[in-house]
Amino acid sequence: MVFILGGDGNVNGYRADLDYPQDLVDTIHENLRSRSYPLPARMCGGWLLLIQKLACVWLILFEEEFRPLDPCSEDFMNELNVELASKLSQCVVSLAAFNGKIRRFACSGILIKYGRCTSVLTSASLVRYSDDESKINDDLQIEVRLPNGQCVKGVLQCCCLEYNIAVIKITRFTDLCAIKLERRRQFKSGSKVVAIGRIFAQGKLTATHGMITDKLSKLDCEVLMVSTCKITKAGIGGSLVDFSGNFVGMNFYDNDETPFLPRNEIIMCLRRLMSPKTSIVLRPFLKQFQS
Repeated sequence: MVFILGGDGNVNGYRADLDYPQDLVDTIHENLRSRSYPLPARMCGGWLLLIQKLACVWLILFEEEFRPLDPCSEDFMNELNVELASKLSQCVVSLAAFNGKIRRFACSGILIKYGRCTSVLTSASLVRYSDDESKINDDLQIEVRLPNGQCVKGVLQCCCLEYNIAVIKITRFTDLCAIKLERRRQFKSGSKVVAIGRIFAQGKLTATHGMITDKLSKLDCEVLMVSTCKITKAGIGGSLVDFSGNFVGMNFYDNDETPFLPRNEIIMCLRRLMSPKTSIVLRPFLKQFQS
């Protein structure tokens, strides 16, 4: 069902200051519930307009594709071969954090092989409190949508708020395609790259290409680099790779550019996080990651 907001403030022909027919209320509730969005106590007056706007904001910010990734498409095949495109698509997952039945955050993630473990590398924004981003919310339930579309439970293994990364453990899956993060690599400005993410609701892969720049990130963090790939917030925590299939870094989001945490910085952070003496690392939160 399409919701039409008229210039007079009416919705689908109904006045905003009146109670709405139950069928319209049920339809809106079902639309929100299917995406695990919060429901209003009463669907009348300004509530309808507010909830519609909130739902639209959620959809635009966290479920908007930046480009469907079709390994067989002509445009994509002009740059990458089928084998490489297929491999990349099997390493990117999507994640969502729930508080009960309410979804609090959704983003992309990267299947990584570090030591003997296969885990998901993603943004620490997934597990932060929305009203205090310097703290981790231990009450969240994490779901991971795998490349085959299956949803499995995830558990926070460790995180570092300073670098805005989290490692999510998934169990009983040992045959997943994962990126090995053991060797350091340097990537030069001007290198062609592909930013890849996955939409949680549909499990659809999305991607765009660009190049690494020598520009300093406006997020004011000296370890971050910038690419010209234009992503949406659905791509937060997603993979940045070069055209040889090498993992370059993990993407964050900014309105005018796409900052990313380089591979070498991730490896250094993982070495500390994955230490046998480390479970969860909490470091001073940097405000530039709040977006």
